[in-house]
Amino acid sequence: MSVLLAAFLSIGLVHAEVQRFAVVVGNNEGAVGNARLYFAEQDAKKVQGVLTELGGVSLMNTRSLYGKGRGDLLKVMADLQGPIASARQNGNETVLYFFYSGHADDEHLQLGRSEVSWTELGTLLEKSGADVRVAFVDACQSGTMTRRKGGTRAPGFVFELQERLDARGSVIITSSGGDEASQESDEIGGSYFTHFLASGLSGNADDDGDGRVTLSETYRYVYHETVYRT
Repeated sequence: MSVLLAAFLSIGLVHAEVQRFAVVVGNNEGAVGNARLYFAEQDAKKVQGVLTELGGVSLMNTRSLYGKGRGDLLKVMADLQGPIASARQNGNETVLYFFYSGHADDEHLQLGRSEVSWTELGTLLEKSGADVRVAFVDACQSGTMTRRKGGTRAPGFVFELQERLDARGSVIITSSGGDEASQESDEIGGSYFTHFLASGLSGNADDDGDGRVTLSETYRYVYHETVYRT
């Protein structure tokens, strides 16, 4: 598992509400020659449920793509730019969650027989206009994304995502390094990474028992449990 901390700037934001958005993508199909995955789309639905039921993301601000391709992803990312810009114009701080489960290689996400490069995905997240972008990528070799220009590898997080934000930029958590494979499990009915991500966000990662799950707690929990089980 790897982490990218990119372009964080310490700022003093005015009092405002936080409006959250989510793009959730799952695709069991990959490039020609890749075996069909069993649980990628199911894992994506699981994460969507956590984000909308517990994570403060309304269904209106959620875009879900199951078994869809490149064109669909480009469209929903473009469609969200308007609502995010509107929220910011109204004085709200904005957060975009992105989740992907599916096949990948060292250059691309594989959306069925179509592709989106790691570089392009990073650009799409930045162009969303959200103050903070938090991406969870569950795919083989997904750590490649953390080697993009401007990123810094780190063992943990430098801020917590609360109702008041004090940073802007991107946080990317991947299920594997640039040369590693991610694993699905029949026993748990999904990938180890997403299983523990959903479990952690649902409360199991709350180390200090304060009723909130921070990004740093989430990372520590998912990292420890995934490495231990795999």
